[in-house]
Amino acid sequence: MKKRVADLELKILNRLWEMDNSGTVQDVIDSWMEDEKPGYTTILKKLQIMEGKGLIRHEKQGKAYSYIPLISKKDVSRNRIENLLTGVFSGNKLDFAHAFFEDAGLSKDELAEIRKMLDRFEKGGGDESTL
Repeated sequence: MKKRVADLELKILNRLWEMDNSGTVQDVIDSWMEDEKPGYTTILKKLQIMEGKGLIRHEKQGKAYSYIPLISKKDVSRNRIENLLTGVFSGNKLDFAHAFFEDAGLSKDELAEIRKMLDRFEKGGGDESTL
């Protein structure tokens, strides 16, 4: 089942994934990447909403709760790409790829790595470990 993940939810999930798939409200705030950190109650309320949506679960850890993602980064990525592909590019994968390459500002090293990935996919051995 596909679950809609809002932008703030994705930021929180990214923090949890980077913390070995578990963290408290304070862990999420402490690991926040942007200059302006959200408030404790903002993150707590969003985590409660995310739990209601089936995106995460919690476990008691001492006096605090630890939150654990129930959805993988790979699943969220696939869903986001599919929404972008169908919503913006009307399902046209070549237009999507063209826009990506045109706007991504890739280095020569990144382009070389993409060529290697394409070769692997063409041979049937696509590497999914990058997600």
